[in-house]
Amino acid sequence: MRYEGIHLPARWRRHTLLIIFVVLCAVAIWWIFVFPHTRWYRNRKDESLTKARLQKIKPPAGDRLTELTTSHQWGWPSATAIYSTNSDCARLKRYYKEEFAGQGFAFEDERRSLQSSPELDSLDFSDHGYSAGMICDSSEKPLRSYMIIVTLNSRVDKEIPLHNPMDGDRR
Repeated sequence: MRYEGIHLPARWRRHTLLIIFVVLCAVAIWWIFVFPHTRWYRNRKDESLTKARLQKIKPPAGDRLTELTTSHQWGWPSATAIYSTNSDCARLKRYYKEEFAGQGFAFEDERRSLQSSPELDSLDFSDHGYSAGMICDSSEKPLRSYMIIVTLNSRVDKEIPLHNPMDGDRR
């Protein structure tokens, strides 16, 4: 038995090829021109940029990364890294003042928590389009944890500043 296959008229084959070509062009146009402008894509892109910026900030030798997360809440993409360390807060603050400066961040503020136990110490930094902070636990535990947070303050691709709800109404 010999298989002959299905033979379509030439007109149908041309229409089928034309339809396939049009569909492939529509898909290509979607991925090239429409998808990069969707909110989901921009959010993931901003989170990716923020995470990359955070990963450039190196911890002191011996500190161990325990968690790295990204989020996008209230229009603010941020990346958070939590480390465990044997160092005290004072040593961490000295180290990170130099590390952030080496990464182009400017020191802004140092705060001490008003909570009684454990006290949280924090440093605030800023760079063009980014704000960052280091928060550590100043308790006397032998193994303590601290957190580095980097937040993107503007959409990098459009340079549109976002309003931070934590800043109050400073317009």
